[in-house]
Amino acid sequence: MLIAIKLFHFLGLAMLLGGGIANGVILNKAGTSDDGARGPLRASQRRIGQISFFGLLLLLGTGGYLVTSTYGSWSGLPTVFWAKMVAVLILSISALAAQIYSILSIFSGSRTPRQKVIRLTAITTMVALIALVLATMAFSG
Repeated sequence: MLIAIKLFHFLGLAMLLGGGIANGVILNKAGTSDDGARGPLRASQRRIGQISFFGLLLLLGTGGYLVTSTYGSWSGLPTVFWAKMVAVLILSISALAAQIYSILSIFSGSRTPRQKVIRLTAITTMVALIALVLATMAFSG
């Protein structure tokens, strides 16, 4: 059971990081493409953002389970683990803000604020990489 949870945890990580990198490429391309290509590129960006956000939710759920089942409690974990949790909090807020902008644009019929989403996607992806490094440091030993 624990192996399956770890696999889902790593799947969530792949969805989050892969989606962030893909969206960075697509958002950059959508800004330089002709008018006919912008719509489909932005639509794919929105879907990839949703998949990435699901990956984050998968990470949060499986991560909580892994800590509780492996260590029994959240106390006694190394300081670098708590630094990772700060990074997770920052990237979660950033990813949630990007999703809110996307959802509001769907309901209002307006375009998603492109520059804000680009910035939030970059923040989420970079902080996710930092969290990955900190997690590696926290659990290698």
